Amino acid sequence: MNTAHEELAQIARAGAGRFAETSLASSHASVTRRVRRHRVARATVTSVAGIGVIGGAVWCLDAFRPGGTLAPGATMESTTAPSAATNAPWPSPIGEALQEPMRVVDTITIPRGTDLEAICAKLAAAYLVSPDDALAAITASVQQLAPEAATAEGWILPHTFDLTASPTLKDASDMLVAARVRDLTDLGVPRADWQTVITKASLVEREAKLNVDKPKIARVIDNRLAKGMKLEFDSTIKYIAPSEGVFTTDADRATDSPYNTYLYQGLPPGAIAAPSDDSIRDVLNPAEGDWLFFVTVNLDTGETAFASTFPEHQKNVQKLQEWINAQETPTPQSPAS
Repeated sequence: MNTAHEELAQIARAGAGRFAETSLASSHASVTRRVRRHRVARATVTSVAGIGVIGGAVWCLDAFRPGGTLAPGATMESTTAPSAATNAPWPSPIGEALQEPMRVVDTITIPRGTDLEAICAKLAAAYLVSPDDALAAITASVQQLAPEAATAEGWILPHTFDLTASPTLKDASDMLVAARVRDLTDLGVPRADWQTVITKASLVEREAKLNVDKPKIARVIDNRLAKGMKLEFDSTIKYIAPSEGVFTTDADRATDSPYNTYLYQGLPPGAIAAPSDDSIRDVLNPAEGDWLFFVTVNLDTGETAFASTFPEHQKNVQKLQEWINAQETPTPQSPAS
């Protein structure tokens, strides 16, 4: 028969699992602004995950039995009615159970193109820590395994990871970063090029709507850099000034940040997302072509047009405008019979 301490620990775990499934667990917006705007290893955030554990524990207790407090030394099986200890303070074991870091999920999935904010939220929910703690752990792992990295962004490999052999947050962050290091090695990327390749691949990942366009976009990056042109990628603007939809505004593009490829020449100082193997391969082997521009001309299908000259690019932009106008045109109604 389990002790009250063990039962309460189970309640905390169950409640945390419930929390991990909520939108709150993935929303930690405050960490995003610091990570995106200042690219620092430490962020000022509140521990939302901790609140989730406590709230989850209370939710589980309410679901477990009607009213009252679990008496010290009692078990779930033996507790059927409020005891004399109903109004007594929580016994110390519950505090210990809630304060100890606990892994509450067995796997964590990082989709391709995920940014560091979302990864920190997933890891925080998995180990019942704050996004700030998760960010610090990932940053420490990157500094240890890839000290040449500009930031921790992009250094987590998109993959589904088994956490059962990673009891601590450090174990998990080390495993996630080590997977990226092994991957770069397996793909034959020279260590001196790791950061550059990850940064380029992250741009390809976020700019491409279709996989077939990735090697072409990789070529556009190289061509524009070779000519000393600014990249002018909206994906970098979305990274520093997140907004709904695919378009950016003049105000967005005026945001002063080294990640703003409309204002600053060359690559941004680091990645903007977690690139997939495919994007890395496309950066290593870009398509042959003299393209300098591209634009998605159909936002439904992802069809993208590439151009070598600005006049040609303007024609492609007009195609996009025509597609937008067509979506705004009301569908003609059939005449009533």
